[in-house]
Amino acid sequence: MRTNLAPMSSLEHLDVPQLASFMIRSVPDRDRRTRVVVEGELDLLTSPSLAGALDRGLSTAEELLLDLSGVQFIDSAGLQAILGALQACRSNGCALLISSELPAQALRLFEITGVLGQLPLVDVR
Repeated sequence: MRTNLAPMSSLEHLDVPQLASFMIRSVPDRDRRTRVVVEGELDLLTSPSLAGALDRGLSTAEELLLDLSGVQFIDSAGLQAILGALQACRSNGCALLISSELPAQALRLFEITGVLGQLPLVDVR
């Protein structure tokens, strides 16, 4: 049986969601504290960037405040980057705090993995 389908030359017919842009900014927040602002999707591809930014920040600041309010998606790799930084802080005596302004999906991930109560959440408003 032969069909008369023309070959598709592009992927325009697919309903593929646009990838959210990913950005990390380190901003001086107050004396000896740096705010690390994360925006976009925090996943297997982008979590090494977060881990590196947190490592650099923890080597230069006494305290880091991780702001995830602009994160549109976070998976287990993103969570692992955060937990790794927290573990390093516990070993080194530095401070990593997490803003309590969390997107619903991040909050749900922290709840279902059982780590929500272990995270140093702070209200920064």
